[in-house]
Amino acid sequence: MAARRAAKLAGPLVAFAALLLAVELGVRALLPHYASRDFFLTLFGDPPDATPPEHEPLFEGDAGLFWRLRPGARTIWDFTMVETNAQGLRHAGPVGRKRPGSLRVVCLGDSVTFGYRVPLVFPDVPDAWDRGDAPYPGRLERILRERFPGRDVEVIALAVPGYSTHQGLLLLERWIGRLAPDVVVICFGFNDVTLKHAPDEVVMTRDRVDTALRAILSSSQALLHAWRWWTSRAAASGAGAEPPTPRPRVSPERYLDNVTAMVELARERGARVLVVGPVYRDREGVPAEARRMSLYRGLLAQGMGALGVPYLQIDELTENGWPANRDLFGERIHPSSAGHQVMAERIADALVRDGLVGGAGPGSDAGGGA
Repeated sequence: MAARRAAKLAGPLVAFAALLLAVELGVRALLPHYASRDFFLTLFGDPPDATPPEHEPLFEGDAGLFWRLRPGARTIWDFTMVETNAQGLRHAGPVGRKRPGSLRVVCLGDSVTFGYRVPLVFPDVPDAWDRGDAPYPGRLERILRERFPGRDVEVIALAVPGYSTHQGLLLLERWIGRLAPDVVVICFGFNDVTLKHAPDEVVMTRDRVDTALRAILSSSQALLHAWRWWTSRAAASGAGAEPPTPRPRVSPERYLDNVTAMVELARERGARVLVVGPVYRDREGVPAEARRMSLYRGLLAQGMGALGVPYLQIDELTENGWPANRDLFGERIHPSSAGHQVMAERIADALVRDGLVGGAGPGSDAGGGA
């Protein structure tokens, strides 16, 4: 009897599942592909990815982080030559278990740490770029190897353009167990102060149910097209509505809380930590933005000092260095190749000065999976 009732219930469920599958296959066959990264970008309040068709996209969608680097990419992105490994890191080759006795440094950050426009390349001359150029994590690795001859040193950039500390904390949570770093260098700032109509903690809520719903929606072309149709209708009906007042993606208090949580997480996993104050060129271009950068940097310095966390402020890469720092920046936000060299040198000096690197440290034999 029970088996007969179960069979009766299963029939409609199977038919419904078959209908959903048919709709999904039909949408995929008849409508243009809607990339999940574009769904998350528009949900975040940005336009869809404008990567030219002749270049493969650098980013893909992520239900928690909203966007991440696409594994195995080799592309020119915004005048930047970028290659990612199979794990979706801007790193030469796969990152495996930390080798016994080695020193592994993880540089956690946004487009500054990622190396926006480093190396610089122009699409009309795609082969004319400096293959020896590198963002500061790569330069830091070279410097540490020179300072500690014979030491096995590996520096890994765990950085994605556009990330705030809200996303950075989640990124570190995902990766710290696999990377098992001896040292974590943390540098965030500009994206946190960037103005949006809603803060990251609201748009990118970490609630498990919300994350699961975003994952389901972004995996279905039928649902994505339905969502786009519905939101376009809603936008048209509310065209005259007053938009919310823009505010920083991450509040000053939340910014400090997020960095503190990164520090605590790294220390719990046995890593030593250096926090680097956010870089910014001058006070003249966008004065209000510069004031927010200065405010966040000051809170960070004070907060890390209270916790006894090594903190580095590179004055020539802040507003205090203007106008002498002009050649150290590509524009007001991102260091030039010369600026990355300064960052690498100052960070290396700080790591040695504060006793964060040296001989085989207490975490040098820690394991870690890839």
